[in-house]
Amino acid sequence: MKQLIKPNKLNPGDLVATVSLSSSMAGKIPGRYEYGKKQFEETFGVKIVEMPNSLKTDELYSNPQLRLDDLMTAVKDPSIKAILTNIGGDDTVRLLRCMTDEHFEIIRNNPKIFLGMSDTTANHLMFFHAGVSSFYSASLMFGYGENCGVPKIMIENTKKTLFDNSPIGIL
Repeated sequence: MKQLIKPNKLNPGDLVATVSLSSSMAGKIPGRYEYGKKQFEETFGVKIVEMPNSLKTDELYSNPQLRLDDLMTAVKDPSIKAILTNIGGDDTVRLLRCMTDEHFEIIRNNPKIFLGMSDTTANHLMFFHAGVSSFYSASLMFGYGENCGVPKIMIENTKKTLFDNSPIGIL
């Protein structure tokens, strides 16, 4: 088994990018997105920044390259320390068709914490193929954007994943 690169931990105040790699629900349900953003920022002491296409709607389905552009922008930006998917979905497979060896090299040379679930599993495989570990976790809108707050177990495990270098448990 190949040795994966573990991205650097976060520090309070770090920038976390949001991306819509599968579904455009963040743009269609902006209130849920904003609630998840607020809870994530307040719970973990980081700053969320949207990538240019993160909140777009129909144009994301029509042009999967926009999704890849957002991911690559976040990966290459040295001020962004982690990437969080807005939500899963059922469309990430079309993004994979746009990937080239150069994209995998960019991910490998700029390891970032990558978080997400559901259809995002395909994106986790992209990071794995690039040799960078990623973290299967809740997404911004589903999990961190829950109406009754972020569950305590998620807070504990997410803090361990993002902010310290101890072994990772269940997230």
